[in-house]
Amino acid sequence: MDKNSQCLNCLFPGSRLFIFLEREIQVLFLKRLTQRNKHIAAHLVFIVTFLIYFGATFFQPYLGISLEQLDSDQWAVMQIDLQGKGYRRGIRVGDIVVRIDHVDPGVYPSVQKWREVEGVTYIEIATSEEVTRLIEIQPPPFLQNLFYEAPLALLSLAFWLTGLVTWLKRPFLLHAQVLYWFNWIVAMAVILAPASARLILWGREFEILFFSFVPVILLKLISVFPLERKKLGSILNLV
Repeated sequence: MDKNSQCLNCLFPGSRLFIFLEREIQVLFLKRLTQRNKHIAAHLVFIVTFLIYFGATFFQPYLGISLEQLDSDQWAVMQIDLQGKGYRRGIRVGDIVVRIDHVDPGVYPSVQKWREVEGVTYIEIATSEEVTRLIEIQPPPFLQNLFYEAPLALLSLAFWLTGLVTWLKRPFLLHAQVLYWFNWIVAMAVILAPASARLILWGREFEILFFSFVPVILLKLISVFPLERKKLGSILNLV
């Protein structure tokens, strides 16, 4: 007990109530300060993630090429995305990938880990007609990539801003806090999707991590609406 509390206890015998209230106010203040710091950190994480991973898509085009190793130790195109640049550059299912950036496909990192070809500059392929071609992959024009990636970027911003506005209006309401974190997690997962497709610097790992949290936070979001759950239970009983 500090000196001020001792003096207050001497002057007023029932001052224990005031001491209790003082401590509760201090605890409440620290709790609110901690919650505020958490939200500020979350804002910064989203903004930095958005700028880094969205910006990286302008320098690394999406190829959409999946490989399969044949019995002859060759790597063949097993699947190719029609929206990827690999398809637009003439690569087709069944083509043999001879070299990736002048090295064997089996030692290329994205092929080793995911059996996919992303983040490359040169691909040497052999077609079914036994014609070998060296394909150079260049980043797409800025406006073209911006138009292509804008929908997911805007969707991510919409989730984040919706949660942010809800939390700012009712910062101490549990429903608003849970809704904010739900929107934040979804926004992070959405903005990581293009980076995940391109295998940009832990983009796929982070996307899997955030998507795995979505069911958990969704259950938490549902659990804070007891009245709605009660009404839903009544309706189900009637049915």
